[in-house]
Amino acid sequence: MKAATLSAVLIFFLAASVSAQTDEEKKFLYREVPDVSIQLLNRRASLLAFCKEEPTIISLAYSRCAGICYPFLLTLRDNLAEAEKEEKKFRVLIISFDEKDTQENMQTMAGAIHPQNTSRWFFGTIERSQIKTFTQAVGFTFTLDSLSGQLNHPPIVIGVNGDGTIVRIVKKFDISNNELWQVYHEIEDEFVPFYKENIATSISCFTYDSRKGKFIVSWGMLLLYTPAILVAILVWRIFSIKKIAGVQK
Repeated sequence: MKAATLSAVLIFFLAASVSAQTDEEKKFLYREVPDVSIQLLNRRASLLAFCKEEPTIISLAYSRCAGICYPFLLTLRDNLAEAEKEEKKFRVLIISFDEKDTQENMQTMAGAIHPQNTSRWFFGTIERSQIKTFTQAVGFTFTLDSLSGQLNHPPIVIGVNGDGTIVRIVKKFDISNNELWQVYHEIEDEFVPFYKENIATSISCFTYDSRKGKFIVSWGMLLLYTPAILVAILVWRIFSIKKIAGVQK
């Protein structure tokens, strides 16, 4: 009976940790990134094929933006610099969703952002007819301001693993180092709970197998519940000894 109760508690916590995602994130996560055509500096490529080459962090911006684009990308650049020093194996792709942008415009933007590791940062445009397809697939919305001609939009970071699967979406300007740390681990197929506290750790409870489309219990779960299990065994042992002693009397 006690063992069954303990098992039920463990199952409850497992289920809770997996389901702790917002409804919006559930709509767009764990799907392949859209197979749209992107134009980079020296080549045209399939976005899906590009992401399958290496885990990729994608952000959307446009070159004539007078709002959040440049401040956000500069902040992202500085925060990602720490991960790049640790030789994390990912690439950064900045894609324009503005029909007016050209590859030349995006290279000018690249010069303004000036990332430290230029070989790992890519700036490009999406085929105009496919912009809507891509933005809808990742839950990214924008509107045209008729007075200024600017595109109003939220900042966004999209984490895509080496299988081309979207595993993390963050929509906020003041994205923290810890949130980016979570993105690094997500795109390496190491699951990080969405309710995770602002403390980095190299051990997590689950990993996500994108090929099978499911979560797998990792060593972190064993370490998390080991103290509780040991206490339960100790309590059970103490009561067993007392019961045996009482029978012997």
